[in-house]
Amino acid sequence: MRRLLRVAIAATVVGVLLAVAAVGWAGGPPSIDFSPSTSGAFDFGLLGVGHTASQTFTLTNSGGSASAALEVTLTGASAFSITDDGCTGTSLGPRKSCTVTIEYAPTAPGAAETATLVAQGKKAAATARVAITGKPVLVFVANGPNAPGLSPLNEAPAHPESHASGTATVTWDTDANTMTVEVTFADLTTPNTAAHIHCCATAPANASVATVVPTFTGFPGGTTSGTYAHTFNMLDAASYNPAFVASHGATVASAEAALLAGLEAGQAYLNVHTQMFGGGEMRGFLG
Repeated sequence: MRRLLRVAIAATVVGVLLAVAAVGWAGGPPSIDFSPSTSGAFDFGLLGVGHTASQTFTLTNSGGSASAALEVTLTGASAFSITDDGCTGTSLGPRKSCTVTIEYAPTAPGAAETATLVAQGKKAAATARVAITGKPVLVFVANGPNAPGLSPLNEAPAHPESHASGTATVTWDTDANTMTVEVTFADLTTPNTAAHIHCCATAPANASVATVVPTFTGFPGGTTSGTYAHTFNMLDAASYNPAFVASHGATVASAEAALLAGLEAGQAYLNVHTQMFGGGEMRGFLG
């Protein structure tokens, strides 16, 4: 009898404790936070002008009831916008969540852009915010004029006997005055001897070399396949072919302006030269 009494008392105590905990937890202050977020911030990184990127943020309440409908706002650069809001008007209860989707669509290159996403309830504790950033840049991709990517068919004259292929992307940060070149290449007929950007001519015409000669800094020469990525300081004379600088204003600043204008006009191409095709085995105009 005593044993049964002890069991009953223990069960009652446990029940009371659980009820108290549940009431206390649900009735305590709310604690809402956005994710993903690193120390209250999220960075879209570099994004090409004319391109878009989106991110869905999850707002979670790990505390008590928010007790009033939330309101979500986004302030800052107009390149950021809310495309879906599942949180405004929601009374976010304990252990509940909702989502907000932000789109980043830069319209002009330049300095980093910022915005602040805020979710606000009636209680002071029912507030969450995340600082959002993104950097608008110019992105040029090798494509044509006769075949996508880097191709022997884009050479002038074309080299249909070669089965080489590749890709090239050039990212230009006008704020930092940097140019990042990314290249993949495969199945060249013979080891490559040089790779660089030529400017400025309308496809399919040929143009002189604009960037560092004889080849990109650190490019994996003497191979038939490989990958490459390098960021150039476009305020450094070493990033250019001296002849290009001399023929385009004779200053680094004028050479930078000329090369960027050529890229924007689709009059620059990335060329990979090989032992068999000294004038270039495959190329792609950047646009």
